[in-house]
Amino acid sequence: AFIGWPTDDFMTDQQDARAVRLAEQILQNRLTDKFRVEKGLTYSPSTDYVSSTVFPHYGFVAAEVETPPANIEAFFADTQSIATDIATNGVTADDMQRARAPRIETLSRAQQSNNAYWLSALGGAQTDKRKLTLIRDTITGLQKVTADDVKRAAAKYFLPARAWKMTVTPQ
Repeated sequence: AFIGWPTDDFMTDQQDARAVRLAEQILQNRLTDKFRVEKGLTYSPSTDYVSSTVFPHYGFVAAEVETPPANIEAFFADTQSIATDIATNGVTADDMQRARAPRIETLSRAQQSNNAYWLSALGGAQTDKRKLTLIRDTITGLQKVTADDVKRAAAKYFLPARAWKMTVTPQ
């Protein structure tokens, strides 16, 4: 089962994109807590966030799970409920820490020792100077995202009417 919401590209509003990234990470953490730990309906629900640095207004947040067909509607309901809760009630300091710290740690390590990171990050920088700013501001930008920013981003994008769903089931 797969559910996704359209978002925006990264370059239009980089701080908004960073807030969406943390909202996606919080969705991941809460979905794991609910669907795996509490309900035991799957081992690995996952989320993803794509925000283009090339194509204007292209981005999405998605959640997916492998689970027996009988659990699919519960997955959709739980995922939208969590997304709506983030948008309506906001997030806690613990949510922010659990989302932000691993992201910053991963980025720090990649910047220090991962050539693939630099090949990807620097791609197109000779023609689009914003990409150099993006690299310089990646970690500090994430550190500046507030809980209110995450709530605002979730309210903007995690709308039930804009969600699209897909299921793949055996016949």
